[in-house]
Amino acid sequence: ELMGICRQVIGGGADTTTSLLGNTFIYLSHHPEAGRRLLAEPEIAPYACEEFMRYFTPIHSSARTVKKPLEVAGTVLDAGSKVLIAYASANRDERYFEDPDTVKLDRFPNPHIGFGAGIHRCLGSHMARQSFQALVFEVLRRLPDLRVLDDESKQYETTGTVNGWVRIPAHFNSGRKENRDPELARRLRLGS
Repeated sequence: ELMGICRQVIGGGADTTTSLLGNTFIYLSHHPEAGRRLLAEPEIAPYACEEFMRYFTPIHSSARTVKKPLEVAGTVLDAGSKVLIAYASANRDERYFEDPDTVKLDRFPNPHIGFGAGIHRCLGSHMARQSFQALVFEVLRRLPDLRVLDDESKQYETTGTVNGWVRIPAHFNSGRKENRDPELARRLRLGS
């Protein structure tokens, strides 16, 4: 059972985390000022991670079967009824998010449900956050001129399950891009 859980966390996180990263790099390619801000203000990294998860929700929805009759928002659902939980829609709900169709790198609070909720919350959410932040900052630091080739990028045929990409080719200048500012490097490593 423990091995099954481990396989689920590792396997389940691969497609969703790469989808989140792909969408984030496309956004940063189109908004280079956002990447510069993340490098200049690494303390907003946790907020930016949550905001990208809200805005580019990797899993758009989840289906469930009603086990016992219940009422939701004035609608009675019978046992056996099928329901669809639309995470992507909930993450753009203007009742909970001011200006929901805009990425705000320092949005707080950010009550998104990109990792699910309750007993269905993603087991790998903490690992996904750490992987996401480390990868985004390393790419921004080492490849500051990264530009996605939009015409050659291809999204999944359907985003019904995962909001991801088949391929996202990019261009960047060759050579070492490592930032030489020791104070910035220290702040990125410490996340402060």
